[in-house]
Amino acid sequence: MPDILIIISLEPILNDLELTVKNFENGNFSKWGLKPIMPEKNKNETYPEAAIRFFNQTDWKTEIQPLIPKIKKWWEEIGSKFATSMAAELKVTEPKKYNIILVPFGPGGSYNPKISSVYVRIRDINNDEWWQHVLVHEITHLLGSYSDTDDHQTNEKRINELMKNKLSELGLENLI
Repeated sequence: MPDILIIISLEPILNDLELTVKNFENGNFSKWGLKPIMPEKNKNETYPEAAIRFFNQTDWKTEIQPLIPKIKKWWEEIGSKFATSMAAELKVTEPKKYNIILVPFGPGGSYNPKISSVYVRIRDINNDEWWQHVLVHEITHLLGSYSDTDDHQTNEKRINELMKNKLSELGLENLI
């Protein structure tokens, strides 16, 4: 069974934010029908500066700590089975470890196959269905990234169909 590493750190948050800002500023999120959470900027502040201030001056890092054991338990009971089954169906080699990076900003989730990572935006630790849905969605993206196209909508449709079929097969329709 592959393992997970849950990461809460400024550097990967800023790396993910860089792509988020790019897609925000060039209008992609509007085109895709997404409303990302962006760091609230003070006057003359950039988004990265606002994110650093948020990370250093809020209790977000502390507030999300209770989520870590919940994600680990979910991984042992559901997530690893989903990921392994999806990798087998897609005929891809699964990473030995998935990096799950918790972030306070962004559209909800994203992925980086180069570092076997999924990013999950967490603002409400009590919304378990949210982060579980985002995790299976982004894991599906991560494993299926070999066949991504340049068209976001086409990728999303393909990923949602793969995810829906696998969740139904595993009796996990509540995460669709």
